[in-house]
Amino acid sequence: LMAANIEKVSVSGTIHCAAVPQAGGEEEGAMEGALEVRDFLDRAAAQLGLGVWAPGSGLMGQVVLERHLLPGMLVASPAAGAPSGDCLGGLGALASMGRLVTSTQAAAVLAGLPLEVEMPKRIVGVKLRGELRKWGSPRDVLQRLQEHLPTGSLAGGQVAIEFFGSGLQNMSCAGQAEMCQMAMSLGAYSATTQYSQRTFDFLVSTHRHGEAAVAEEFKSLLSADLGVEYEELVEVDLSHVDPVVWGPAGRSSRMWSTSQLAQGDPEARPVWPTDITGARLEGCEYESITRSAGVLRNATKRGISLQAPLCLVLPSAALYDTLLREDFLKDFERAGASVSVAEESGSAGEARTPTACTVSSGPQSLNTEAEGGVHFVAAPSVVTALALAGSLEFDPQADCFLDDDSNPFCLEPPAGDHLPEQPFTFQPALYQAPPTHEIKHDKAADEEESLDSPSSSLPSSGRLHAVDPESAHLQLLKTTSPPFPGVEAAQVLVTVVGDCGVDVLLSGPSTQGGDGGAHIDRLSAGLLRSCVLSEDGEIYVHQAARLLQEAGVRWVVVGGAHFGSGCGVENTALVIRHLGGCAVVAGSFSPAFETELKMQGLLPLTFMNPEDAQLVTRMDSLTIPGLDSLSTGVPVLIQGASENGNTYSFHAQHSLTLTQIEWIRSAGALNMAMS
Repeated sequence: LMAANIEKVSVSGTIHCAAVPQAGGEEEGAMEGALEVRDFLDRAAAQLGLGVWAPGSGLMGQVVLERHLLPGMLVASPAAGAPSGDCLGGLGALASMGRLVTSTQAAAVLAGLPLEVEMPKRIVGVKLRGELRKWGSPRDVLQRLQEHLPTGSLAGGQVAIEFFGSGLQNMSCAGQAEMCQMAMSLGAYSATTQYSQRTFDFLVSTHRHGEAAVAEEFKSLLSADLGVEYEELVEVDLSHVDPVVWGPAGRSSRMWSTSQLAQGDPEARPVWPTDITGARLEGCEYESITRSAGVLRNATKRGISLQAPLCLVLPSAALYDTLLREDFLKDFERAGASVSVAEESGSAGEARTPTACTVSSGPQSLNTEAEGGVHFVAAPSVVTALALAGSLEFDPQADCFLDDDSNPFCLEPPAGDHLPEQPFTFQPALYQAPPTHEIKHDKAADEEESLDSPSSSLPSSGRLHAVDPESAHLQLLKTTSPPFPGVEAAQVLVTVVGDCGVDVLLSGPSTQGGDGGAHIDRLSAGLLRSCVLSEDGEIYVHQAARLLQEAGVRWVVVGGAHFGSGCGVENTALVIRHLGGCAVVAGSFSPAFETELKMQGLLPLTFMNPEDAQLVTRMDSLTIPGLDSLSTGVPVLIQGASENGNTYSFHAQHSLTLTQIEWIRSAGALNMAMS
């Protein structure tokens, strides 16, 4: 925003801060950097007119759900550490494109640019009736849904889902959001629900009585239209929904009923480690936590203890304070489970080994390959039951424990409250609202004072641009001036064979927002760090890129399928632009990474013929003529020349819209906000 000379945001927005590392030992530098970044964010937020949620507030998606999201509101909510993001459709919102919106897109919205996302190919209506019973949970609805879809899956089909029907009245508002989030974790393009009494109750419970009254007055606008026709319509009876376990985590993940896992039959399922080494309850809403607390209470009374470490990581401070007030956290503490408030999503259990078997309730971990062993995802109450049993081969619906007297008994089906009897408890000190007065901005004073007092607090005159040029933690971005320089004799910096996620594209200690994570030069040192260009004398990729940049030569990266999948797409695209890249040609892109490349003014292209990728080698020179007449849906010609003088050509396709073509021509979307 600063590089685009934006002085005030065009829509309301918030910044959500992660925890500041504690002082001492190796963390000292990280703490110093985090405090410097936090000070900068506070000053920038005050200048731009943004609210700030302090460390300890919880995960962005949950805080937005509890405090900001209203019925009918469209929220540009970037994924916070989750590949698929948080869907906040549980309030009857039009949509929350958490899976589709990157941080740079959110910044563009703040700058006044429109939010543009691709239209889904199919819109599926899911009519819910009945009521969940026994061990069934809102996320388990997705099993029934996928059974009825012609493709049998949500992945890859660009499916938008609209949940509606009387069954929503029997499901908590946060539970509806959990169902939407699970749908997006399984590959849905977006997911939303309609307004119901549960929405009204949730708004009242989160201290939004006035907003609840307005929503009730206009509820006819927040429900499915009568007679609406969907490409597909699926009806699900909630009373027939059974508990499901998803896993093992990764691209080959699938659904298993708890009875299938309990069979232990290799013909029914592959052979995995089954002794659970760690269990984690994360991303849970109020009702699911009270259900899990009831499971633990029931087991503890019968003398049953946890057979696997269990940690409860609550998504917000408000949820923690409310559950503490209601005494539900005591059930976890008595059972020996740890309890904390989340800052970022993480992995279940301890460090994984090839024999590790971990379970968690966080849908965001479903698409992440486990570093060792296997990882599964299930509803919180099922995760709790599995932790009590210590084994994946336990079916809470049928299997029994032995009590202190060796008498067999089964766990009672979990029951919980949709909402607390009293409204949620909030800590006002965790939120810094935008200033109500106008903060005047003096750029000349900023430049003069930045060297003298780079970390001072923002006075009435404002010092948004006060960043120490010697800082090891912060660096102002350089504005890339339009027009797009084109692709003329650009050198192939590196070719990457096979799948290449963001964790490979950009790695190192400074890439995930920690010490140096806001310093673009330090961040750039992680570009394809695992790839050493040995023919250049053990030179790293980022070093080769800098040499080309100093010589005035633009460069291109060539990759394989699923290029740029995972978290951190913003930093990766930003580094490619910062080091002088102009285009990426790949077999296919993750949607978020492809959009981010476009936002940064970089040209994302895919091979029309996958075999053409074999023509391109490192150090080749690529030219794309005719970019001045770049049009939607029209492939481009790429002309290549190798070092030995051989030439070749092939066509590549793109998915640029008219607006996105203007992003490219302006050398970045935010440059359009300057005009």
